Amino acid sequence: MTTANGPEQTGVFHASERDLLERIAAGAPLADVLARIVRLVEDQAPGMWCSILLLDREQQCVRHGAAPSLPAEFSHAIDGASIGPEAGSCGTAAYRGERVIVEDIAVHPYWAAYKHLALPHGLRACWSSPIFSTKREVLGTFAMYYREPRGPLPRELAWVDAATHLAAIAIGHEAAAQALRRSEAHYRRIADTAHEGIWLLDTAGRTLFANRRLAEILRARAVDLERASIFDFLDPDARPQIERTLAAPGDGAPEQRDVRLHCRDGSQVWVIVSSSAVRDDDGRPVGTLAMLTDITERKETEARIRRLLHDLRERVKELTLLHRTASLLQTGRPLDEAFLADLVAPIPLAWQHAEVCVARIVCGDVEARTPGWRSTPWMQSAALSGGGLRGVIEVAYLVEKPPAAEGPFLAEERSLLQSLADMLSAL
Repeated sequence: MTTANGPEQTGVFHASERDLLERIAAGAPLADVLARIVRLVEDQAPGMWCSILLLDREQQCVRHGAAPSLPAEFSHAIDGASIGPEAGSCGTAAYRGERVIVEDIAVHPYWAAYKHLALPHGLRACWSSPIFSTKREVLGTFAMYYREPRGPLPRELAWVDAATHLAAIAIGHEAAAQALRRSEAHYRRIADTAHEGIWLLDTAGRTLFANRRLAEILRARAVDLERASIFDFLDPDARPQIERTLAAPGDGAPEQRDVRLHCRDGSQVWVIVSSSAVRDDDGRPVGTLAMLTDITERKETEARIRRLLHDLRERVKELTLLHRTASLLQTGRPLDEAFLADLVAPIPLAWQHAEVCVARIVCGDVEARTPGWRSTPWMQSAALSGGGLRGVIEVAYLVEKPPAAEGPFLAEERSLLQSLADMLSAL
């Protein structure tokens, strides 16, 4: 994808994109990231103002996200504007879920109710593109404004595509972080109200007392716990440690650990177990008092966050490969073995299991491959065709890996491979 005017500017654009992705992964504030995305695009051409609006799904309106160069009065006026079929460029794009191009705000029907806000500030053209989540849900819009009536150039649309992709990653990352914070706040409230399972056990792990909350956690009836043992609910590999704790409880502060329990209905729950020794009058241990807090939702949220960060890292690798390929294709070098070698070398690094990944490019009679290339049962390929060019790009894993969308390959890796083939076919 070409995103800037020349090779030097393209390199700066790509470097800025990588910097933004690193900031997102590091948890930078959303407002700062969105403002940097807007400025990244504005820096590509003079006289262009950009904005990001966020969709308030509940109120069906757009909210200010970032617009560092637009007049503050205008940004304030459209903050909270309703979306609809003729609600300016951004409100219409958010409503329809498609790009909206308005070449002349003064006469376009979409701006009939809003042009009095834009024209006094010299805003004459505006095109807006929706920002989509991975589930194709509209998260917001990215807009470009110009002071003269005009339509977008191809490179400007490419800038928008890059910006909406970055914004979608940033907004999705923030949503996941908010979900984790809400989960943590939820469990703090539980602790504050002592809404915990209480389990009194003898030195053999048999139940002496269990409250109703513990029965709820274990998906069991209270009567079922009266003669139950903690070992009825534990993973077998956790048993030795629990046996040692019950037989010889410590004298210090309560011990705390995360434990996975198997419920009566066949489901599983994660709990924080805080335990302390119960002693008789002579100080001998006679049992253990355990307080259990259900943290299943938090564990699931953490797992989702880990998956999200993993996916983000994969997308960064893919974007880096596309940027490098685009830069090489812009050099105008001849399609010889040395050029193909430069193209094929970084391909394995963009795949999920880079340590066992190899690749090959064949264009007519010219071929280049990474070290160790060979055909294996775990391969994917994309044909090159266009302008008389015939060939193929092939990627292989040298060892078997867990199944994904396409054998061991991710669905995004299929799209990446096809994008590479399309870029080479356009030579």
